[in-house]
Amino acid sequence: MKRTGDATGRRAEERCLQRLQQQGYQILAHRYRNPAQEIDIVACRETLVLFIEVKARPTLNHGREILSTLSPERYATAAGCFLADHPHYDQHDIRFDAMIVTPDGNIHHLEHLWGV
Repeated sequence: MKRTGDATGRRAEERCLQRLQQQGYQILAHRYRNPAQEIDIVACRETLVLFIEVKARPTLNHGREILSTLSPERYATAAGCFLADHPHYDQHDIRFDAMIVTPDGNIHHLEHLWGV
């Protein structure tokens, strides 16, 4: 069962990566790991760096419920680690977003999850 979930999650991430690239974002990292948290996608366009959590869920509402359980502090720490590893982005604006992929193929891009 876990393998099916992993495969679904990977497909959702790939679809989100493609969507972001179509929108003109440069993908800086995919599955960026550090001691604080894994960040699914780090993307940049102009002077904005996005830290994105991707979820494949049956409905948008279910995805929103899952997002409410995540720790903004851990994501902020993880973003800080990324910026420390990539100091040329430290003057960019940052934003925490989520992308929820539903079985009907829709990608819901939720901007400004946290103002940390």
